[in-house]
Amino acid sequence: MRDKGVVYLISGTKHAVVLVVSIASLRAFWDGPITVVGTDAAGRELADNLQGDSRLGVESVRMSHGARRKNSGYVNKTRLHQVVDYDKTVFLDADTLVMGEIDEVFPRNDEMVLTTWGGWNTMGKIMSGRVAKWKNAEPELTQRMLGIPWPAINTGVMGWSRETEMVRDWESVTTKNVSFMCDELAAQIMYPDYPVRLLSDRWNCSPLYGLEKNIAEVWHFHGKKHLHPKSAGIWYPEYERCVRANYAGISSWTPAGDKRLREWEAREVE
Repeated sequence: MRDKGVVYLISGTKHAVVLVVSIASLRAFWDGPITVVGTDAAGRELADNLQGDSRLGVESVRMSHGARRKNSGYVNKTRLHQVVDYDKTVFLDADTLVMGEIDEVFPRNDEMVLTTWGGWNTMGKIMSGRVAKWKNAEPELTQRMLGIPWPAINTGVMGWSRETEMVRDWESVTTKNVSFMCDELAAQIMYPDYPVRLLSDRWNCSPLYGLEKNIAEVWHFHGKKHLHPKSAGIWYPEYERCVRANYAGISSWTPAGDKRLREWEAREVE
C-alpha cells in the first residue's frame, strides 16, 4: 500500500486527448504517483502509451469493463478503489485541467472528500429532477435529499482513503439504478450518512457555472465543454503545448474520438 496517488479512468477514445492534457497539467503541481485505469481495449492501449512516456510518470492498470452496454463508465468509477493500492487517493475525471495544488482533495483519516458544484442544491430545478429519478431505487434517501436544499456534488474530483466506508458502499447503491450519472447521483443521496468533507468548486470548477473561477485550482470541462466559447481559451493552449511535446505520441493520433476537437481544428484550417 502506497501513501498517496492520483487516479484516472479511461475507456474508448472520446476522452483520450483531454486525458493527456489533464495529466500533463497535473504534473506541474504533483510529483507523486499517477495511475490510469483502462477498462476496454482502447482505454488500456492509451494507458499503456501513457506509461511508456517517462516524462509523465504514469502507471497503467487494467480493470474489467463489465458486461453493460450503456453507462458502464459510471459504475466502473465506483469500483476504482478495488484496483488502486493507495492509502489516500484523489480521483480526477479525464476532462479536468489542473491549475494549482490539489493537496486539499486528499482525505484526512476515513472521510470522503467531495466537491460541490456551482452553488447548486437538491431543490433546484435540474438537481431535483435528477434526484427524483431515484425514488424507486432508494425512496427514503431520495425523500431526504428533496426535503431540504442539500449542496449538489460532482464526482469529477474527489478523494478517499482505504478506511473510507462510503467508497466501499458506493457501488451497491449505484447499481440499483444504472443510468446517466448514476455514480454521481448515488453519491449525492448517500453522503449525509457518512463522514464527508465538502470542498468548494475551487477544486472542481465549471467554466459555465463555477462560483470560484478566479481562483480555480481544477477546471472541469463537463459534457465536452473543453472547446466551449467560455473554455477554449483556457484548454486549447494547454492542448497545443501537449502536441508540441508529443506526450504519449499524441501528435500522431489526435483528435482520436474527440469529435468537437476535429471540428474545431477543421474550422481553424479554413
